[in-house]
Amino acid sequence: MIHFSQPYVLLWLAVVPLMVTAFAWGDRRRASAARRFSSSASSQVDIARRRYKRICILAALVALILALSKPVGDASSLPLDAKGGDVVFLLDVSRSMLSTDVLPTRLARAKAVIAGLTRQMRGQRIALVAFAGVPSVQCPLTIDEAFFQVRLDHASPESVARGGTRIGDAIQFSLDSVFDQVVRARKQLVIVTDGGDQDSAPTTAAQSAKSRGIGILVIGVGDETIGALVPVSESDPTPVLYRGAQVRTRLEPGVLKGIAAAGAGSYVPAGTRESDLAAIYQRITAGAAPARHWDGESPASSWLVLLAGLLLMVEMFLSDRRVRAAAVAIILIGDLSAQTSAEWIAHGNDAYKNGLFPQAADDYKSAAQLPPVRPETYFNMGLALYRMKDYASASDAFARAERAARGTPLEAASKLGEANCAYRLAIVESPPWYQQKLRRVLGSYEDLAAIPDAQFNAEVVRQRLANLQRQSPAAPPTPSSHQKAVGPRDIVRQGAVPGRPGSQRVDKDW
Repeated sequence: MIHFSQPYVLLWLAVVPLMVTAFAWGDRRRASAARRFSSSASSQVDIARRRYKRICILAALVALILALSKPVGDASSLPLDAKGGDVVFLLDVSRSMLSTDVLPTRLARAKAVIAGLTRQMRGQRIALVAFAGVPSVQCPLTIDEAFFQVRLDHASPESVARGGTRIGDAIQFSLDSVFDQVVRARKQLVIVTDGGDQDSAPTTAAQSAKSRGIGILVIGVGDETIGALVPVSESDPTPVLYRGAQVRTRLEPGVLKGIAAAGAGSYVPAGTRESDLAAIYQRITAGAAPARHWDGESPASSWLVLLAGLLLMVEMFLSDRRVRAAAVAIILIGDLSAQTSAEWIAHGNDAYKNGLFPQAADDYKSAAQLPPVRPETYFNMGLALYRMKDYASASDAFARAERAARGTPLEAASKLGEANCAYRLAIVESPPWYQQKLRRVLGSYEDLAAIPDAQFNAEVVRQRLANLQRQSPAAPPTPSSHQKAVGPRDIVRQGAVPGRPGSQRVDKDW
């Protein structure tokens, strides 16, 4: 169904009957003058050609007014791209997910299922939300599978501020804060949990997802017959006690099937075989409904402008103004050959996935010059430039993404990108600016204390500053042209971080 995002422009349609009236009045005056002065004057006027010219002008005017009113419509009328979609994973990180009825734990098995699914997804944006008593965005929608995997590995009960299991709150949070307005072929919510909900109305939230055209797939993890005891933590297997009794948890398929049914989705118990992942993935792609509500500009706008141009060309040919008609034709051909912002982004995504980072950066820059410009465009540009080691330009792109993404999960990721760029630029500085810039970087990481990667990077910077203070202040170590710069990833591999010998955690380096 088509509606107009700028309906006030339609008021200009009132000009059309005024023009028709003016044409008719002019015709009457010319006919009267012809009868008065010369009976042959009317024969010199091609009445049919004049009528066709006016029809072309009026039709072109109507088409331009409709195009300026920006018609928008239902995305279901667009052709679906089987590879183009958004998938948001909801991962239950409550303490019950630490149970060992599924080895090694439910949480580990859930992570393996999600990791296996993402390896099969190409051309789709993926996001990760960890939830227990409250939800927390671990990874906003991105095409960067490596970053998603890092965030997935770090997900734990400590990723959220409050314990419990509130599936409904997590679903509603994802609908309101994680999915964006970018036009995609389909949008899907994948919930991986053991089903122990605490009266958070998950079926109501699932119905809300259905009304927005977002599909739901529920994956249950755990044993529904025997279950297992709930441990105190990942490192402490002591069972949790409630009123003096040990707490035992089981998979609750009834709750999960109810969520899937309310959202017109599917429920799948997580098996133990890797081959089961292919079947689960097929359910994602086959069961996802196309997003119904579409806030992007309709292709009808471009076609209306093209129609108006063609009508004006016809009018010019009828008037023997062929030179002007040829000029309009050249402009129209150039306009048709121009790519839209979405097309540039799609080309950039393909180039990025193929490792062609310079081409991806150029494509994102081209997309940023065309409306509508979204924060994700600048963010992806920053990713590509970072991979090119153009840290100054990447920092500028992340800064633009941060400003455009205020109040969204992408804002924190953009700030972390800026901090990582600042770190890379700082370690190649000459004294005395070297230490000063590292301290500024440390402050940036400390401002992002809610992000585990930022906390870890802050620890790396503190270690580097401590090493500098132990050395001679006259000669702080700076990377030379023949010496590789040591970054957080290298320090971790060397086991130089206090309390983390041999740790394989790395900074968010994309």
